[in-house]
Amino acid sequence: TPWWAVIVGSAVVLRGSLTLPVFIYQQRAMARAQRLGRVSAAWQHSMRASLRLETADKSLTPMQFQALLEQRVRRKHHELLLKQGSHPIMNFLLPLAQLPIWVSMTYVLRHLCGVPLPYFDTVGSSVDVAPAMAHEGILWFSDLTVADPTFVLPAITGALYLANAVVARRSAAKFMRRGPPTTMSRVIDVVAFGSPVLMTYIAAGQPVAIVLYWAVSAAFSLVQNLVF
Repeated sequence: TPWWAVIVGSAVVLRGSLTLPVFIYQQRAMARAQRLGRVSAAWQHSMRASLRLETADKSLTPMQFQALLEQRVRRKHHELLLKQGSHPIMNFLLPLAQLPIWVSMTYVLRHLCGVPLPYFDTVGSSVDVAPAMAHEGILWFSDLTVADPTFVLPAITGALYLANAVVARRSAAKFMRRGPPTTMSRVIDVVAFGSPVLMTYIAAGQPVAIVLYWAVSAAFSLVQNLVF
């Protein structure tokens, strides 16, 4: 099997067997959280009436009463999320599952391409290139050990990362309350849409084997996001 097919197959197998189940679980948790949000909103009327009875002998201002009501609704909503396994921390499951695989495969491919690894190889030492890695590429990148001189593959990788950011942003909007943009939401948007530019710049100087893995992994994520 040529090296390019091994790299592509490894990306698909790793993503399909390790991160896809986590993604499915996360999507179901987000769907449950959305339904529970509607339940909590429906409870506000009854909880408002109950709270008025409890605070009838207290001189609360309208703002104090509303703050106390929102606090109780949030507490009840939080309890429901915990019971249903839909806590917001579930949103970090997929990145936590993807990052170790991404870093490990990047290090493995760097080593196979003959690039010394920081903290693993001695500084200035030479690393042997894997047999046939230099001529078992495909299309315009036959040599997998050097950077793409045409810059096409890094551009494709950056475009895939950008497409993922757009799809993820639109999907997240369905589970978030609409409102004016906050500082945190602006920071998230800048990071989400700025990272593809940074990835393109980094990919331009990496061996084709690494960039090919990144591109296939990003393509898998895009198909995954569009399907679900």
